[in-house]
Amino acid sequence: MKLTTHITKKIYIGLAGLMFPFLGLSQANNNPCNNAPFINVNPNCVYQTGTTVGATTQTNAANFGTPSCGLMGEDVWYAFTAPLNGDGVNIDLQAGTITDAVMSVYSSDCVGTYTELDCDDDGGTGAMPTLSFSNLNPGETYFIRIWDYNGGSGTFQICVSAIPAPPPGTNNENCSEMTPICTDAGITFTANTGVDDADILDPGNNYDCLITQPNPTWFYLEIATAGNINMNLTAGSDIDYIIYGPYSSLATAQNDCGSMGSPAGEVVDCSFSFTNNEFPTITGAQVGEVYVMLITNYANVTQQIDLQQISGAGATNCNIVFPNCTIDNFTANIGACQPATNTYDITGIVEFTDPPTTGTMIVEDCNGNQQVFNAPFTSPTNYSITGLLSDGGACDVTVYFSDDLACSQTINYTAPADCSPACVMNGLNITTGACDPGSTLEVSGTVTYTDPPSTGQLIIEDCQGNQVAFNPPFSGSTNFLFTAQADGSTCAITAYFTDDAACTISVNGSYPPPCGCTVDVGTFTVTVDGTPVGNNEVLCFGETFDITTNNDFIAPAEAVTPPISAPGSYDPGIGYLLFSCPPTTMPPGQIELDPCFMGVLGYGSFNDPNAFGQASYGGPWTGGDETMYIVPITFYDVNTGTYSYVNTSTACWDIGPTISVQYLSEITFTEAQDCAAGTQTVTLNGGLPEMVAGETYTASNLSPANANFVNNTTT
Repeated sequence: MKLTTHITKKIYIGLAGLMFPFLGLSQANNNPCNNAPFINVNPNCVYQTGTTVGATTQTNAANFGTPSCGLMGEDVWYAFTAPLNGDGVNIDLQAGTITDAVMSVYSSDCVGTYTELDCDDDGGTGAMPTLSFSNLNPGETYFIRIWDYNGGSGTFQICVSAIPAPPPGTNNENCSEMTPICTDAGITFTANTGVDDADILDPGNNYDCLITQPNPTWFYLEIATAGNINMNLTAGSDIDYIIYGPYSSLATAQNDCGSMGSPAGEVVDCSFSFTNNEFPTITGAQVGEVYVMLITNYANVTQQIDLQQISGAGATNCNIVFPNCTIDNFTANIGACQPATNTYDITGIVEFTDPPTTGTMIVEDCNGNQQVFNAPFTSPTNYSITGLLSDGGACDVTVYFSDDLACSQTINYTAPADCSPACVMNGLNITTGACDPGSTLEVSGTVTYTDPPSTGQLIIEDCQGNQVAFNPPFSGSTNFLFTAQADGSTCAITAYFTDDAACTISVNGSYPPPCGCTVDVGTFTVTVDGTPVGNNEVLCFGETFDITTNNDFIAPAEAVTPPISAPGSYDPGIGYLLFSCPPTTMPPGQIELDPCFMGVLGYGSFNDPNAFGQASYGGPWTGGDETMYIVPITFYDVNTGTYSYVNTSTACWDIGPTISVQYLSEITFTEAQDCAAGTQTVTLNGGLPEMVAGETYTASNLSPANANFVNNTTT
């Protein structure tokens, strides 16, 4: 027995920059083993955009050493997995903003050992690189390194595609080991060498023109489209061939091994020449027929042999070479709803033929719940998806392969109905606290329930919109506390679950009336003829006094238990009171009992012109001092002149500053002439006495020039 040791290695495609966006991925550092983004190996070349923008030039030690070609620049890394079926790989770069790129490919154990497999500078289109590899270790990871030869950064196009692995000749050197070929796709394989002639390995066959049959390789093909099939068979040195058929099936052809060519009509074409360039032909092939081709390596040298169809209307069935994946049987057993969790399970079996060799098989329901199986895949496969929500809705379950999305099947079903126990509210106990100075109160209590939902929230809410919320799990009873506004109302308090709206309960609570007084008379603008003045003003004859609220007042709250009776109402605002002297009564007293109180001047704003040289309102104005005292005050109802109405024992109102306005009489004068004495006497009356009594005056523009002016004492 021969002992073999297999060491898992990884092979890297090198783009080692700090940042490399690719198909939505970004590479964060220069560690290819951990951060190189993967590129899919596609059957055909599918170009995708890559970039070195943001990458940096790293030390060679950090980037697996010095490459064997090109100059180093800002480099980045990618990785790919070698196909599990043994296919080779071609890596091709096309120009983007980078027009001269360099590429190297590595394998590594990601511990410290790395090997550069190959490096290319200008082997592809223009000055772009391309590399091809065969005999890669299936399933291992390889790394690609890419940089701009000129040392800049930019974008490029990259594709990694599979190169079908040539069938190994040693596996089909006997007739019974014949392998399928597809002339549409062609085939390239390594010729057998050092193998006995076919008439020794498979005696009994009629080898017709093949005098010798050294190093035989057996194939079969199946006709998909009727017509002639003209092929070209080439190699480096002398090769020969023979074609047998037609057969009704592969089994019939295999059963004919040992007697092929008998009768002679089974030989369709044969060539035993000195050339390495042959032209096998099948004439008039019919759909479903099977033909057998024996190719021999007469030169007995290691060489690649290529076979391609070059003309003819006929075509072969490539599915025998590249079989299509099929789902042969897919079942879904829908479990019953489990009341404890209101969930159900799905179990079943998946049977399939010719699955892909890479990727995953996924069984997934309509809500994205899934079970994932990794390659390689075994048929049949049992699956189970558990904990699905029972909602009685339409759903489906699908099986598919990530690397062959067409290989899928879906089963539609209806989920079990909701079986969770019905939630019941058992009680809601409420305690309403006393009104505090801010006219608020605490509302507390306990709500009890059975079989609550396991999701959502429990909400306790009152008629004012005050609420408190609780998250699961719910224990069967919940204590709560929240603050409400004391307004004297009967307020409904409700408890409910957001995820089970039918599970609810409501109880009325009695809130106390407001017990605080939040009121503010605000500020005012005082003017005389439009010019702002202070709170102590002398109003000359003909001037107009005006006071207006700035509407920043806070009105007293409405009393509702009971409300004010008709004809009263709640229409708060600002009013102006008239006093004969500054008031001495302050809130919460009764302002109308103040000894200087005279009445209400108006609401909102007040203005008064000095049209008569005295106060506009009659009052105890004595000694000619026509001074009114005006005070702003908050009103509960400006319609009825109610300044305070409360459901408590304390009045609620506020007054502003006292504004004094002295009304002056009109200034007049009289004059008397004494011609004999040569004098004229002028007497002034009215105005502000304090500005006249004891004053002296001057005269100007006297005429004649020798006239003079004398002040007498004024009173």
